[in-house]
Amino acid sequence: MHIYVRCLLFLILVLPLQACGQTSAPPDIPEGAIAFKNDPDVGATSSSDEQDIFVLEPDSNRVWRLTNNSVPEFSLSWSPNGRRLLYLIDTKGSPSRIDGSQQGDRRIAVMDLQDLSVEYLDLFWARPEGPDIERDHPWIERVAWSPTDTSTFAAVVRIDRKREGAIVAKTSYSVILLNQSSRSVRTLAEPRLPPYRLFWSCDGTKLAYQDPRSREPRVFNTKTGEQISLPTSKTESSPDNPVGVHGWTPDGTQLLVGDRTSTSTFPVYGAHLSNKSWRQLANLDGDISDVQSVSAEHGASGSSTALAILKPVGPDGYDDIWMYNTQRESYHPITNDRGRKGEITPYIAPCGSRLR
Repeated sequence: MHIYVRCLLFLILVLPLQACGQTSAPPDIPEGAIAFKNDPDVGATSSSDEQDIFVLEPDSNRVWRLTNNSVPEFSLSWSPNGRRLLYLIDTKGSPSRIDGSQQGDRRIAVMDLQDLSVEYLDLFWARPEGPDIERDHPWIERVAWSPTDTSTFAAVVRIDRKREGAIVAKTSYSVILLNQSSRSVRTLAEPRLPPYRLFWSCDGTKLAYQDPRSREPRVFNTKTGEQISLPTSKTESSPDNPVGVHGWTPDGTQLLVGDRTSTSTFPVYGAHLSNKSWRQLANLDGDISDVQSVSAEHGASGSSTALAILKPVGPDGYDDIWMYNTQRESYHPITNDRGRKGEITPYIAPCGSRLR
């Protein structure tokens, strides 16, 4: 389809108030709004470098394009009050020495969603305990903002330990917690490979990620640094082999995981870590790329959780975002632009108490 025709369809179906390629600031961000990466002009020559950042309001299906760049933008994370969005920018991906708010060609950007202005955070001083900063090069791979404290972040840091000269003797990774105000750092884990995404619980007391090698969930208490085990009970509502991490329920009580043994469907389970029990939230059909919890409702007829689902469309690399209601077991699409999307990141207020 010609690019101008696709652009017109994108305007009609998804962005009625936004010109194709133009950026615009959204109004007040409601809880459940979704930030995501998207290339609405996906084609044979598209790459992840061409995915820009968008924000979607699921209730109205309105979408705002926040960036229009040709450089990689990734590791999306909301500020506690939902007014700012953090992300990494990497123009070349070549590690170099730490230098203020920039490390080589990588920067940590924070966008104010009221006017789309961008500032850059100085977090590149953060490194795990131990490495010789004169020879070893810390390199931030991922960052996630604490949902309760604007000075606290979780990060995945790569350490290239050097021999003489520039030869890398060993590369290791650490998951750390860092506080920008006190300049303190605490190491939670040292995985063999870097986790792709980090997930805070809405009260800021737990951090989860998927182990890149085993795909098993890893959960840590952010106050004590101790690893938290998943429920071990086996019932009809528990997965046979828990795998993957898909965020937390909005109240922060359950970690969303999948099941390795399922091949025909995509089951989603909630691991209740305090009472060590499981609950099956959904058993999704079809090809699913990602699932994230968006919101929850509690009423006389029971509780339901809204899940944002990233579903591939056809063989050409297109994706659309769908919403799924766990109580009604119903789907409906909330995008229809046939773009190539990724990193669906809902804004969840700190355990229901919206900060301003």
